[in-house]
Amino acid sequence: ELLDAFRNLTHDDGSSTVFCIFVDGLDEYEGEHEELVQVIKDFATNPNIKICIASRPWNVFEAAFGDDPIHKLYLQDLNKPDISVYVKNKLEDRPDFQKLRWQSPEADELIEEIVERAQGVFLWVFLVVRSLIHGLQNADRIIDLRRRLRAFPSDLNEFFSHILLSLDPIYRSQTARGFQAALYARGLLSVLNYWYLDL
Repeated sequence: ELLDAFRNLTHDDGSSTVFCIFVDGLDEYEGEHEELVQVIKDFATNPNIKICIASRPWNVFEAAFGDDPIHKLYLQDLNKPDISVYVKNKLEDRPDFQKLRWQSPEADELIEEIVERAQGVFLWVFLVVRSLIHGLQNADRIIDLRRRLRAFPSDLNEFFSHILLSLDPIYRSQTARGFQAALYARGLLSVLNYWYLDL
């Protein structure tokens, strides 16, 4: 029904109404991506419809929409300097990182690799840096820190799956109950709620 409504908009040549449509997360669409591309291209044929789309740079979307550098932005290019500053602020001033840098000059390459692999996703950077800080506190070697970094999938869905699957199987059903309670709760649950649920 929604698609039919949009198609009616694209074929209504007599209307003076102008639409601006923003679509985020094309890569999260679970159907056929080629069909989604065609729907968007159909919208673009109508001069009264302006459309702004966002996606991770998957080949299917790059092939369809990536040939126009004037009308294309890469988020990771825009916030790369901010991510670099964040990572440096969190790691470089730490005495354990400075010690590691003195022992292993390639420690700076670790920072560069984090910034490159982040693809503009601050949540991913936050979680990776937190893991590396735990590693530094445990006196991890540079090779161990690299392993920590490379164990994190760049894709957030894969990353969250990685987190859940890394739980000890004994705690998985308990964790699932906590997530279900949070999903179905009418408001925020307190720590005490989760404690009772645990019992």
